[in-house]
Amino acid sequence: MGKNWQWSYQCGIDKRLAAEYEAQHNNRAIPTTPPLHSHEATMQSYFESGWHSVSINQIYKYCNGIEAVSSCPLEHIRRLKQCHFQPLQL
Repeated sequence: MGKNWQWSYQCGIDKRLAAEYEAQHNNRAIPTTPPLHSHEATMQSYFESGWHSVSINQIYKYCNGIEAVSSCPLEHIRRLKQCHFQPLQL
């Protein structure tokens, strides 16, 4: 996938989240179809894929300003397991 395609995909995600935010905070309607991003079919296809890839959880986090929980404790536990629970080498 080229960088322009990745950019179109990310633009689809960003535009969808912005549309959902506008809908919740300014009482605007959410578009039922993705807006036109490009007249080039491949770019538009990746934009639409990004638009449709947004989950309800992402929308909730974006609109309500909730930060993701850090996974540092989990990484710490994994490192401890690797150090202390190595198989015995005879």
